[in-house]
Amino acid sequence: MIELILSANAAFLILWCLLNIAALLGWPLIRRLEQYLHPDQFSQLLLIWFALPLGLALLLCLLLYSPLGSTWLVASHCHGTQCGEHVPLGIVPGLGTAAIILTLAVVLFLAGKTYRALRQNRRLLDLLEAGARRGRDYWTLGIDQASAFTVGFWRPTVVVSQGLLAASEQRDIDILLAHECAHRRRKDNLRLLLMSLFTLPIPGPYRSNIRDHFRLTLEKSCDLSAAHHHSKLEVANAIVNIARLCHIRAEAITSAFANHHVESRVHFLLKPTPPRAGKPLWFALLAVLTIGTLLLVTPLHHELEQVLRLLAM
Repeated sequence: MIELILSANAAFLILWCLLNIAALLGWPLIRRLEQYLHPDQFSQLLLIWFALPLGLALLLCLLLYSPLGSTWLVASHCHGTQCGEHVPLGIVPGLGTAAIILTLAVVLFLAGKTYRALRQNRRLLDLLEAGARRGRDYWTLGIDQASAFTVGFWRPTVVVSQGLLAASEQRDIDILLAHECAHRRRKDNLRLLLMSLFTLPIPGPYRSNIRDHFRLTLEKSCDLSAAHHHSKLEVANAIVNIARLCHIRAEAITSAFANHHVESRVHFLLKPTPPRAGKPLWFALLAVLTIGTLLLVTPLHHELEQVLRLLAM
């Protein structure tokens, strides 16, 4: 049993690292799809793409080390006529223990990152509850500085400062509220938190670029949501007008109307919007992913046996 746990954990770490490398190498190809997909769907694709390394590593280990996988999914072995059903095993106890410690360190690191993000968010909400006036659709923050953002992961709240309300035209405020309400409805702050966790294994410069692009995609999607009730040109003007006024940035994970990618969002609104892909495309992607995962079980079984045996030498 101990050898099984150590081998399965080592296999998970190996697969997780390899799949993260594959996700990073595939990022330029995924990015090319942006021009063909609606921003809402492209943001979903990005989140799924960078969640796949963790999800697939766990799923493949479950299939490789479960009776179902060894019985039904692994083809005939090539170890001779005496080979029976088995799972990939073979790792020295010292190295296996180190792998367990590494896995626990990763779990604790992810938990710590999540806790800090939740704590920062809670602190900001506590400050807002003490100093903001609650309304039906948004909270009004009684400060002269111009600011507008959505805060919160599970029950997001739209916040607009008194200074921004006084300095902006009503049409711009209506567009801002439509945009921020879209963030609230879609729980985009939670998406940002998940993306920050899924991309932690990726090297720094690449990680920043991916997260930045993901945030831009979320902003584009909410801009288009606001454009359902106003023209795209009016939304672009509102972004520019409010960006001139807003200069406050929060440390917590928030979705702010005019603090991110103003020029890119305006250019996007002035161009034709990519259409939404139909459900058949998503079903096809799911089918390819499912079939590909099942087909990987047999080759991974044999390759992991070789790798684990080398580690045991």
